[in-house]
Amino acid sequence: MTSFDAVRRAARTLGIRKAGHAGTLDPFATGVLPVAVGEATKAIRYLHLVDKTYCATVRFGVLTDTLDVAGKVLRTDDSPPPPVEAVTAALNSFIGEIVQRPPAFSAVKINGKRAYELARGGETVEPAPRKVKIHEAKLVSLDGPDAEIELRCGAGMYVRALARDLAERLGTCGTVWALTRTAYGPFAVDDAVDPAKASQSALKPTTTALGSMRVEVVPPDVESRVRQGAHIFDSFFDRAGMKRPRPRERFGLVDAASRLIAVIIAPPSFPSGRCEIERVFDEK
Repeated sequence: MTSFDAVRRAARTLGIRKAGHAGTLDPFATGVLPVAVGEATKAIRYLHLVDKTYCATVRFGVLTDTLDVAGKVLRTDDSPPPPVEAVTAALNSFIGEIVQRPPAFSAVKINGKRAYELARGGETVEPAPRKVKIHEAKLVSLDGPDAEIELRCGAGMYVRALARDLAERLGTCGTVWALTRTAYGPFAVDDAVDPAKASQSALKPTTTALGSMRVEVVPPDVESRVRQGAHIFDSFFDRAGMKRPRPRERFGLVDAASRLIAVIIAPPSFPSGRCEIERVFDEK
């Protein structure tokens, strides 16, 4: 099942036409795929800001073109698998902000085209390296050539690329043999449902997509002003009885029923300057 398949099945089950998803999952992977419906599709952009947690099995001694179990084998290494101590030390060295080269088979765009489209067409693809962040990385078990690891990372980090780089650091090659996304920000795998069995009761408030973003309740008169595109200066927060934001801070505004009204972002110079209404929502 592709991520698009999951969205289509969930939308059909719910009887909703407008739907989308955050954080594409490769077809071989399992786990959490946040699906947004209706007005909540506008909030998908904020889900890209949250952390993700994965459980992956890295098989040492095998390298495929896609860096996962579904790919074509390019290389094998019959050397004994690395010991636990070496794998743990190598894995720890990736914690923090690192520069990572995305896989050739990825959704990264190169000259307007997806890298995987070029790779499937037989072109040599080398996506530009970029900075990503790994908050936690732990070796759970090592069974022969298979290392089970748990990761918590920021946006844009490819587990397949980490498997490749981890193996190279250990003097061998490696491929992701199994992958489960156990959490996507506030969404946990234990709360996930089969998209073909989705129901209204499974839907969470749109504000859930904001993760740890601060949310303020505003009175009706302020709500109408925001919807009309009012300029939000420093004095606005006194009149609305709201806490002032920090420079560059994003925050949500909700009505008395906790329905999301808008997401606001403060300017770098705040309290001078005005806040930008980044996105307005019309939840019923």
